[in-house]
Parts: sequence; structure tokens; C-alpha cells
Amino acid sequence: MSQETNIQSGFDSNSGQSKSKTGIILSVALGIVILAAIAVVFSLNSNIKNQKDVNSQLTSENLHLNNTLTNRDSVMNDMMATFDQIENDLSVIKSKRNLLTIQSNDPEFRQDKRQAILKDIQMLNTLIEESKTRLASLSKKLKDSGVKIQQLEEKMTAMNTMLEARDADINDLKKFLQEKDFQVADLNKHLDSIQVVQVNSQNVIQQQEAEINKAFFVYGTYKELKEKGLVVKEGGVLAIGKKKSLQENTSDKYFTQININDTKTIPIHAKKASLITEHPKSSYTYVQENGEIAYLEIQNPKEFWKISKYAVVEVK
Repeated sequence: MSQETNIQSGFDSNSGQSKSKTGIILSVALGIVILAAIAVVFSLNSNIKNQKDVNSQLTSENLHLNNTLTNRDSVMNDMMATFDQIENDLSVIKSKRNLLTIQSNDPEFRQDKRQAILKDIQMLNTLIEESKTRLASLSKKLKDSGVKIQQLEEKMTAMNTMLEARDADINDLKKFLQEKDFQVADLNKHLDSIQVVQVNSQNVIQQQEAEINKAFFVYGTYKELKEKGLVVKEGGVLAIGKKKSLQENTSDKYFTQININDTKTIPIHAKKASLITEHPKSSYTYVQENGEIAYLEIQNPKEFWKISKYAVVEVK
């Protein structure tokens, strides 16, 4: 009996050791599984964070590219408008110069004809100088913008050449008129005082109209807009219900300046967009292309800019 008891005791002891080993193995295995799961979760979180960083960088690069394209378009619009004005001036100079050549061949110059010719010569002097000034200003603006467009540079070179040719034509005409006893000082005068007052008044009116029709827009993520000091969150209680709004006394350097009569769209190129500044909803719409909001279309400029001459668009 005693021998049977010892055998049973030994069996129970071995069984207990076996169970203990099995428990340890299961615990170790469970620990490995838990560690592996934690590693997988950590890896997933890291990948998600990296993807967010990549998306944020791509969004920032896309906005920078869009701003560059917008600035380029602004420079090109200014250049085309200036080119049109100079071409009109050149056309006037050419036709007037041809007419003066015909008139100057008259063997007798009556006093009234002399005065008319002098006035036309003065007007041509002014047109040529103004065209040269506009072209020089445009050349500086193009250089400062950093935009390199060969066709525009070639156009400016061609216009400079045409202006120099017209200037030479006028000088030849002046020499011919000197032989007809026209005073050199009178020939080299520009507009007289009355005409200068009229031109200055017209310039003031144009400047006033340009100021009235001037507006600004900017777009970017909320983080980018905030870092530039353009927007703030106001109101609400304990950070809840705060409203985004345009920061007061912001610098215009971050905005693109436009003429409200000429600009009907604001580029966006983002999945989502919303206006932070106040504009009547009936005055604009978002236009989608290729699965994203391509631009904001201003359908009623007068209404759109009625509340604010600043448009701030938050993109996501």
C-alpha cells in the first residue's frame, strides 16, 4: 500500500511540473504575441504619421506652385495690358508722323498750321517718352518677379526697337521742320501746361478707379494662414465654438492683388475649401475638376466684394 502511495505521489508531482512548464510556455507565447501586436500598432501609427507628413508637404508644395502660377499670371496680365497700350501709342505715332510729313511738304506754312504741327510734335514727344517709361517699368517688374518667359522678353525687345525707330523718325521730321524756320525749343517741347493738367486729372481719375476696384485674395491651410498672421479664432467658450476670422491690420505682402473687374476666379486646387472672410453665398460658387475643387468662381463681383475687399480661403 505504501508503495502504491509513493508511485501515485510521484505521478502527481511529474504532472504538476508538466503543467507548470506548459503555463510558462503559454505565458511566454502570449507575451510574444502582445509585443508583436504592439509593434504592428506602432508601425501602423508611424506609417500613418509619415503619410500625413508627406500629404502635408505635398499640399504645401502644391499651394506654393499655385501661388507662383498666380503671380506669373498677374505679371503676364500687366504685361499684355501694357503691350496693348504701347502698340496703340505706336500706331498713333506712325499715322500722325505720316500726316505731318505730308503737311510739312506744303511750301507755305500759315501761322495756324504751324501751331497745329507744333502741338502734334509735342504730343508725339510725350507719347514716346511715356511708352519708354512704361516699358522700362514693365521690364523691372518682370525681372523682380523672377518669371522667365522668352516670348515676353523678345516682345519687349521688339517694342524697344520700334520705339527707337519711331523716335528716330520724329527727330528726322524735327530736322526738316527746322529748315522751315521752326524753333528747336518749340519742337522739343512736350504737352503744354493746359494739356498736362488734363492728363494729370485723367491719371488721378484712373488711379482713383484702380484704388476703388482693388482687392486681395490668399488661400492656404489654416496652419499656413495662422503662421503668416492672417487669421485668428475668436469667440466661443473654452475653445469650443470659436470662429475663424481675418486678423486685423494684416500685411498685404501675403495677398495677391487684383482688379475686381478683371478677376472672376480664385485658384484653389484642393479637396475641400471654405471662405474665412465674409462674402454673400449667392455671389460665388466652387467649381470642381478631376475630383477636387479647382477654383472659386465669382459670379457677382459687386456683391462678392461688398463686405470685404479681402478674400481668405482655407483649404484642406
